[in-house]
Amino acid sequence: MVTYDQYLSDVAGQVLESHELLRSMSDGPGALEALGREAARISALFGAIASRVRAEREPGRGHAELASAAQRYLDRYSFAREIETLSALYAEDRARVRNMRLKMIESLEDGGLSAKLGEILEEMRA
Repeated sequence: MVTYDQYLSDVAGQVLESHELLRSMSDGPGALEALGREAARISALFGAIASRVRAEREPGRGHAELASAAQRYLDRYSFAREIETLSALYAEDRARVRNMRLKMIESLEDGGLSAKLGEILEEMRA
């Protein structure tokens, strides 16, 4: 049976996996579609974290920090509209696709978010 800490650490780990995927992704054909999938995945994962922790009666310290970081990301960043616009007009423009990918990476690193996710993940797994 999966514990609550394991569930949250698995979800946070999936966000970090998406971050690594964005960092290693090329800007070639089909990249914009992949960026759209990752943006939706990251938003869904952060939404799951925020809603699950809010439902807790007494969230642990790591849980509250994780939910706060997830909610902050959701409040600040949404790439769906930009990706939709790019896909209609500039899907094959490598420079624009690269800039979108870099903005997504930057959003995950804003305020040390990815580092904080890694720290919280380590605390929860310990």
